[in-house]
Amino acid sequence: KQIITKVKNDNGYILLILDEIHLIPKNDIWALLDTAETFGHHNVRMSLLLISRKHDWIRIESERLLSRINKKVKLKPYNLDDAKEILNYRVDLAFRDGVMNEDNLELIAKIVEDTKNMRHGIEILRLSGQYMDKEGLDESSAEIIRNAAAEVAYPEFRADIIDRLKDQELLSLYAVVRALLNSQKSFTTIDDAFEDYKIICETYEIVPHVKMSFRKYIRQLNTLKILLADSIRIDEESRGRHLKITLLDVPAEKLKELFLLIRIP
Repeated sequence: KQIITKVKNDNGYILLILDEIHLIPKNDIWALLDTAETFGHHNVRMSLLLISRKHDWIRIESERLLSRINKKVKLKPYNLDDAKEILNYRVDLAFRDGVMNEDNLELIAKIVEDTKNMRHGIEILRLSGQYMDKEGLDESSAEIIRNAAAEVAYPEFRADIIDRLKDQELLSLYAVVRALLNSQKSFTTIDDAFEDYKIICETYEIVPHVKMSFRKYIRQLNTLKILLADSIRIDEESRGRHLKITLLDVPAEKLKELFLLIRIP
């Protein structure tokens, strides 16, 4: 009634945008829809824009609701650049300068792009900040972010997939884990990971495969979504490209502990 009175008195118009509509009680949604129709179809004074992710919308969708909706618009998920822009804005609001470097932000943005959920990125920032406050840290790290991601975006560790990997794929994944931990960076490269791969093969007394084969194993791990490998240009003047490799859904330290328990022939 207050909304109706206000609009009539001001001879105005309201566009009400409701995000995450599935979190609003259904009776409240009906009340708002009824209010919008109070003015009549030929004297529209109030419009509603209801926003929801697809799988959340399915939970509330009904014939009754669909009959009241004039149009459905499918929005594209945030891409990497969109995610970076939003995350940068959030970091500027909540963190001191230097706490979250560009590589760490890119790692979170890639998680957002992978899960197609911006909320995951924002929650990862929040959990990372809480952890750094608790531990008295002045700077975030890739492992802090991966631990937060494992809690928010990837709650189930896919150990069954690791169990099904072939020996060379296991060795290649272990090499990536070692390269990430040794560098303490968010990403590693084929060259750096291949050096660790050769060391691991020597440790297990296994003849290492050539770099071309190693690259193939990395691409296979990327296909299985165990790691993320992006092909990027080395520099603007060069036509050469290399793979930029990282882990999204599991901390490197956790995988390292797993590899110490695995027996590789």
